[in-house]
Amino acid sequence: MTAEAALQNLKKTMDDEQESQDDTKGMRMASCDDEILSWLYWVSLKIKADIRESPRHDVMGGIDQHHAEEVVPESLYLLLRLLCTDDDDQENMDKQTVNTKLLSIAQDIVFLASGGQRPTPKHIGIGVAVHQATRSKGLVQLLHAAGHSISYESVQTRL
Repeated sequence: MTAEAALQNLKKTMDDEQESQDDTKGMRMASCDDEILSWLYWVSLKIKADIRESPRHDVMGGIDQHHAEEVVPESLYLLLRLLCTDDDDQENMDKQTVNTKLLSIAQDIVFLASGGQRPTPKHIGIGVAVHQATRSKGLVQLLHAAGHSISYESVQTRL
């Protein structure tokens, strides 16, 4: 099942549940919170596994959006899309702009979840571009410490 199909399925289920709510809403909400936390836990395990299985990206020449889409698991992208947008937002915002921003956040999560062991196109591109523009080891190290770039040593091996 694709992420889009899963999203449509989830929306239909949520709509059906909302229509069938009754007077026991308060009791169901308390147990619902526990159930939601349980689902969040399982979703996080699924996304972590998907990150581990996603292809590595160590190519200097591939720092474009297409390469970013390859390293971001579909499950992570879907979660971020659900979290950050809704159908009304999609109509008001440029879909390409939304996609770019979601991919940026997703690449940060992939880099963080891997302990910096899975450099993404964003992290390679920022590190190399800043170094080429400024020749500043300190600036690259600062960006790396903040989680926005690969390390200075990694930049050196890619040049």
